Amino acid sequence: MRVLTIISKLEMGGIEKTLLSCLPYLIEHGVKMSVLCSLGGALDKDYEALGVDLIDFGKHKKPFKDARFLKKVLSEREFDIVHSRGGHTAGLFAKVCHDLAIPFVVSLHNERAMFRNNWIGRPLLGSVRALYLNYHKRLTLKYATRIVGHSKANLKYFTNVVDELPSESQFQVLYNGVNFSKFHNYPSLSADKQAELDDLVAGADKVFIHVGSFKEQKNHQFLIDVFKRLDPIENKYRLVLLGVGPLMRRIQDYVKEQGLVPHVLFVGMQTNIAPYLHCSDLFIFPSLYEGFGNVLIEAQYVKLPVAASAIAPHYEATEKGYHEYMYNPTDVDDATQKIVNLLEASDLVNKRETGQTFARSFSITNMVNNLFNIYKTATNAK
Repeated sequence: MRVLTIISKLEMGGIEKTLLSCLPYLIEHGVKMSVLCSLGGALDKDYEALGVDLIDFGKHKKPFKDARFLKKVLSEREFDIVHSRGGHTAGLFAKVCHDLAIPFVVSLHNERAMFRNNWIGRPLLGSVRALYLNYHKRLTLKYATRIVGHSKANLKYFTNVVDELPSESQFQVLYNGVNFSKFHNYPSLSADKQAELDDLVAGADKVFIHVGSFKEQKNHQFLIDVFKRLDPIENKYRLVLLGVGPLMRRIQDYVKEQGLVPHVLFVGMQTNIAPYLHCSDLFIFPSLYEGFGNVLIEAQYVKLPVAASAIAPHYEATEKGYHEYMYNPTDVDDATQKIVNLLEASDLVNKRETGQTFARSFSITNMVNNLFNIYKTATNAK
């Protein structure tokens, strides 16, 4: 099966890394993958090493020009199916594939559209944004063969019917998978990184951890406010932050302003997260919005308790025993109290065990099998 995946750029994001983990198993299923993307991403070589053909999308970012370019690619090469990872703005791609009689699958990786979020609430620009997104939504509903939500919360952008969907339905739920092997046979940290971590946790009573890009969605300043409210100096708490992003410097400055520098470790970009998770006592994830939250699955798999914000995708990504500890991601008092309650829970050991059992169902092999079935039913519906 020849699959063309459309993705913006192969950077170190969750979508790109999850797809990379899927590739060996998709290849076993007989999939020949090509990726249409802007070249120069951090993972380009990793994809090419697995035999993926990268087709340069350039830096168009102009809807109608991009659609014409896709039509040109599809006219020159043969593909059995096209899979776009840009769910909220893939309408024109769906129309192109429909006109060429090529099955089209679109994935939604977030519960809200990420297009021009800075226009939200602005009188004229906000209206333009809404019109543009609705235009793509109508085209996608009309022309896409399958619309795939990577959580039920994501799929509700297109439909309210998200439970027990038959395989022939236009709408499908596909939960992301995790390659759990990376939490067993993982490499040691570099000497510098290990020393840095050892210095932080030395004498600590509790170590909290967060994994995510430094951007508005991840709510880092709120996290620091909650951490400070937990009185880390008196209680000997530490906080580990993994990730990079445009707001990293601002958060570093904020930590300094709050007098918390000795208690917070900024790790930066780190693909080997296992050593950090294994030395932690609690995973905190206060996102304002998400698509699913793969890192919640990873944390539960290594038996870390999770304290996540009360947004719809997180209820799907956490074992039900953690739901009572979810909090409003704008209410510091609520989050602080829920975290204290979780740390003091009498059945915390049992929660760790049930959390791991829950996480195991989100394996990368389960995801690949479900994705391949979506591809098969979509091509059969041609």
